[in-house]
Amino acid sequence: MKNGYTFLLALSLFVGIHAATAQSTALQIDTSLNWQQWIPTLLGGNCVQVNNVSFTNQSGSASRFSQGGAIGLSEGIVLSSGSLGGMINEPPTLFLTGSFPNNAGDSLLELYAIQTLGYTGNATSYDATRLEFDFTAPANQTVTIRFVFASEEYPEYAPPNNDFFNDIFGFFVRESDSSIYQNIAMVPGTTLPVTINNINAITNTSFYIETAATDSFAFDGYTTPITATFQAIAGVTYHMVIAISDIGDSAFDSAVFLEKQSNTSQDSNGSASAGFGPMEQGYAELFGFNLDPGAFPRLDSVSCGSGGNFSFANVDAGLYLIHCIPDSAAYPLSVPTYYGGAFLWEQAQTVAVACDAYATSAANLVINTGPGGISGTIGTGSAGFRLRSEELIPVPNVNVFLQDSASAELRGYMRSDANGLYQFSNLAFGTYYVLPDVAGVPLLERRKVVISESNISSSSISFLLTAAGILDVVEDPLVATQASTTTFQIFPNPGSSWVKIQQNSSDDFTAIIRDLSGKEQHRIAISKQLTSIDMSSLGAGMYVIEFRTSKGEASFTRWIKE
Repeated sequence: MKNGYTFLLALSLFVGIHAATAQSTALQIDTSLNWQQWIPTLLGGNCVQVNNVSFTNQSGSASRFSQGGAIGLSEGIVLSSGSLGGMINEPPTLFLTGSFPNNAGDSLLELYAIQTLGYTGNATSYDATRLEFDFTAPANQTVTIRFVFASEEYPEYAPPNNDFFNDIFGFFVRESDSSIYQNIAMVPGTTLPVTINNINAITNTSFYIETAATDSFAFDGYTTPITATFQAIAGVTYHMVIAISDIGDSAFDSAVFLEKQSNTSQDSNGSASAGFGPMEQGYAELFGFNLDPGAFPRLDSVSCGSGGNFSFANVDAGLYLIHCIPDSAAYPLSVPTYYGGAFLWEQAQTVAVACDAYATSAANLVINTGPGGISGTIGTGSAGFRLRSEELIPVPNVNVFLQDSASAELRGYMRSDANGLYQFSNLAFGTYYVLPDVAGVPLLERRKVVISESNISSSSISFLLTAAGILDVVEDPLVATQASTTTFQIFPNPGSSWVKIQQNSSDDFTAIIRDLSGKEQHRIAISKQLTSIDMSSLGAGMYVIEFRTSKGEASFTRWIKE
C-alpha cells in the first residue's frame, strides 16, 4: 500500500452465549425496511465516517435482521447469495437455493478464490451480493466489524469432504487510491480466512455451530460471532468491499450477518454560510438516505441561528443528506446546497452521523441579464408517486436550477409554485441546462435550452415525476400548448377501444401517445382530416397525445381510457 504504511490486522473472538443453546426466539428479517440507513453502524470505532456507498445485488439478498440473540448478534444487516424473504426462520431442511439460478458473480471474489484460496476447480461465482463504501477515522484507532457466517453447504461440503464448490465472502480493505485489497475476515488467532474449509466440525471447531434439527434457522451451520479489526490511520480514506457469492455453482446459499454496533442517537450539529458570511436567515433539512429509487423522506427541518448554526436532535446512527436553504430575501444570490457543496442531491456527500459538525456553504448565482426566458411545469400523475387523483398533478416546491452549459455557473434558481410552474426571466443569450432536484429521485435526462435572437423564449420545458422514482423529461403534459395554427380534437374523451382524431388542416402530422411516465405507447402517421386509431391495447388511465407537424411544431392534449 502507498506511503509505506504498515497495517496491523488482528481478529478477536467475541465471547458470549453459545448460539446452539439459545434458539428459543427465531431470528427475524424484514426486507421492506431501509437497511441501507444502517450501513455506517456496521463499523465499530470512534466517529468513523462512511461515504460513497454503492450496492450490487440480486433482488431480496439484503435486509435488516433483529432478534438475533440465537446467533449471538442482536440486530444488523444480512447479505446473502440467496433470496432472504421469510425463509431465514424455516427449519434447516429448507435451504435458500435456486432463487437466483446462475445470476451475476463478483470478479473480486473469483480472483480471491484463485490467487489466495488456491481454487483449482471452477472458480466462477454466481448470485453475488456486494456492498462497498469509503470510510475515514478522525484518529488512529481500531475499526471493527462483528459478524457471523452461515451456509447451507455445511456440513456436507465441509471437511472431511473437501470441495471447491464452497461459497466465498470477505471484508476487503484498501486505501482509496490503491488497487491492492486485503481481506480482514480471518479465523481468530490465525492468518486463515473465514471459509467453510477453515471453520467446520473438524477444523477450528471452537468457532463452529451445527444447526440442530429443532432449531428455527435455515442454514445448516454457522460460525460463532467473530470480530474483524482493522487499524486505521487518522485522516486516511479507505475503501471497503463486503462481498458474498456462490462459487462453482449456484446451489446451496450462504449469508453473512453483520451486527449493528452503533445503537445510540445523538445531536447532529453544523453551520451554514451564504454570500460572504454566516447564513443566519434560512433553515437546514435532514433527509434519510437509501440506495433505492424514490424520494428520500425529509426527517427534520430546523432554523439556522446566530453564526449560521443548526442542530438536529436525537438523530439515530445512519446515512443522511443535509441541505441548507438560504432565505431568498436576505441572500438573493445564494441557492440551496447539500453538504459537500452540491446543488443536486446525486453529487451530495452523505453524512454518517457520528461526532463531527458539518459546515455547509450555499452555492451562488452568477447573473448575466438579457431578454430571454425559460418556463415550464413539474408534474406527476396516476403513474407517479404522490398520487392524489387520476388527473395530472402539479408538484410544488421542487427546486429548479438553471446552469450555464459552457461555464457550469448557476444562472437562476426558483421553486415550482402551487401549480407546478417555474419561470426564469431576463436571461442573456446562451445555452442552458434546466435541472430540477428532488432528493432521492435520479435526474436521468437534463434539458438543454438555447436562448437566441430566433428563440428568445422557451415556455414548455417541463418534467414528470414517474412511479419508478425517475425524473423524466416530457414535452409539457400539464399544458396543452398550441404550437401551430392547426387545431386537433380527439373523441370520445374519455374513450375505450377506438378514438377519432380530427384536424382543421390537410397537412401531414404524427400522433404520439405516451403514458404518464413519458413512455411512448403508439406512434402513427396521419394524413387525413379525420382518422380513427385503435387504442384497445392500452390499459385504463390517462395518456398524453402529442401532435407533431412535419415542421417540428407540436401541440398536446390529454386522453383518458376507461
